Amino acid sequence: MYQAQWMLMLTLSLALPGAADDAKPIVRTLDGSWTTGARAVDLKLPPGDFTIDPATDGRLSATIDVLCKVRGRVCDEQADRLSLEAKPRNDRFLLNVAGVPSKMRGGMALRGRIRIPPGIQVAVDMGVGELEVNSLEGDLDVNLGVGKVSVRMPESAVRFVEMSIGVGDGELVAAGHDVESRGWLGKRVDWTGKGKSNVRVSLGVGEARIALE
Repeated sequence: MYQAQWMLMLTLSLALPGAADDAKPIVRTLDGSWTTGARAVDLKLPPGDFTIDPATDGRLSATIDVLCKVRGRVCDEQADRLSLEAKPRNDRFLLNVAGVPSKMRGGMALRGRIRIPPGIQVAVDMGVGELEVNSLEGDLDVNLGVGKVSVRMPESAVRFVEMSIGVGDGELVAAGHDVESRGWLGKRVDWTGKGKSNVRVSLGVGEARIALE
């Protein structure tokens, strides 16, 4: 058990953006806003720190800051290659950050906020990073390889919650009470409510918390 915990701490310390990112200068900002007309949005997010909030204007929008710890040609060139890729796909809408290098050099980091129209389904695919989701009311499906996930949703909007974690810690709070997890090598937490939305969070390594308020 101690070996697994040590490996988790080492993986997170190497992979996750640190608090020092706040001191990095912003070298570029990617902005976009779209009328989707779709029932669902697929978000393909690069390594970074992202927050997802409900939109107040009925449009899907994204603001992503590109930060560089060391200003110079290497990081600036990487930042210049980045772009927001948004396109409809059948009855879904895909939002992706294109041009992300396989290895970010020059201390490059991404920090962004995405706003989702009310009631729309959201699927998030993210390899490494930190993700915070606030007050959405549609279906939510999060798949994160390594990192931290925090989800806050109205309890009255949720019908079913399924949270699974390969290695790490998970917490589900509903109606003011902790819901116990099941499993040994992996952890799983289920909860059933009276709303309409399904919430699924799948995390390979890290920490996850879902709060139904």
